Amino acid sequence: MMSHIFSKIFCAVFLIFFSGCVTVAHFAPSMQNQVYAMRTPAEKIELFRTQVPEKKYVEIGAVNVHRNSNVNLQIDALRAKASEAGGDAIIALEIDATVGATATVIRYLRNN
Repeated sequence: MMSHIFSKIFCAVFLIFFSGCVTVAHFAPSMQNQVYAMRTPAEKIELFRTQVPEKKYVEIGAVNVHRNSNVNLQIDALRAKASEAGGDAIIALEIDATVGATATVIRYLRNN
């Protein structure tokens, strides 16, 4: 009986403690019917906060992630989602300690 109560308490504490640790990014495409194939691995997605790349590009959507205490996890989640969406880089990256992070996902035009 005591071990059963202990296991329920442990599960509740575990869920409360770790539920805020998951970092999930969301992607909203610029055009509803436009789909791009993934071509750039997440770790190679370029990041731009205040500048833009010199290469020609098209904006393919927006990506955001809700606040997480670890900014690196937020950036990793944004990169992963941008990669899945077919992006090559993220521009206009904004990180807010109270809200999270948002950015625009771009895809380079291949005839640069």
